[in-house]
Amino acid sequence: MADEPEFSPDHQALKAKERKVRLFYALWPDDATRSALVRLQAPIQGRITPAEDLHLTLVFLGAQATASLPALQSVLAKLPPAAITLQLDCLGYFPRNGVAWAGAQHVPDALAALNQSLLAALAQHNIAVDQSARFKAHITLARNAPASAAAPDMTPIVWRADHVALVQSTGSAPRYRLLASRRLEDA
Repeated sequence: MADEPEFSPDHQALKAKERKVRLFYALWPDDATRSALVRLQAPIQGRITPAEDLHLTLVFLGAQATASLPALQSVLAKLPPAAITLQLDCLGYFPRNGVAWAGAQHVPDALAALNQSLLAALAQHNIAVDQSARFKAHITLARNAPASAAAPDMTPIVWRADHVALVQSTGSAPRYRLLASRRLEDA
């Protein structure tokens, strides 16, 4: 019988560093906002986003080495302590992916600044992200939805967004797991 290969602790640590997970930073809604978003989903056909997974992506990080998690958590911890008031007042549709979404006709400067703060902090930590996609603040309500999901009118939802998270995307559904989070009001 052949001997089993032996791996040094350094080799095992290297293998652990090579593992990658799909990550993003997001604003996570409070219960009242989540309930209002669920009501928006009611008439939409398609694969509805589970209520507990509704969020607004700030920066999509893609596949990142698990070794980068401490730096990514540090970026989250050092964000400026300022909640953002969003008025979700429009429904839209991304035809390429069949995504029905809720968003704001006017994106507050504070939200764009939070996105830019995250990108700058990531660059300081040498964490590469694809910045070619323009930031489009939205909450995915459903996937594989028909174009008719983008109704012209909706009752605005005022969301005081104060909960930001580092999130892992798991599986193909997708489903999400909060790895770290904080209130934007905390100093």
